[in-house]
Amino acid sequence: MIRLLLVDDQTILREGLRALVEEEPDLEVVGEAPNVRALDELAVEPHVVVTGLALPDAVRDEVIEGIRDRFRDAAIVALTTDTC
Repeated sequence: MIRLLLVDDQTILREGLRALVEEEPDLEVVGEAPNVRALDELAVEPHVVVTGLALPDAVRDEVIEGIRDRFRDAAIVALTTDTC
């Protein structure tokens, strides 16, 4: 079972991703967070973190660094609408 953590400030995006993931038998959402600061409250170590890059408490590099600091071994999938 692959454990996923969803990090984005948009509740509707997290809910939509959760609904898609719940359809897959080998994926499990183990937590959600609206920002980088909330990562410290999560107890389960995810295999994959799916995150937006435009979070209210961090700029792009800080989002990745914050996730990497908390979950060293997790793969990070970054979602963005930025074209640069």
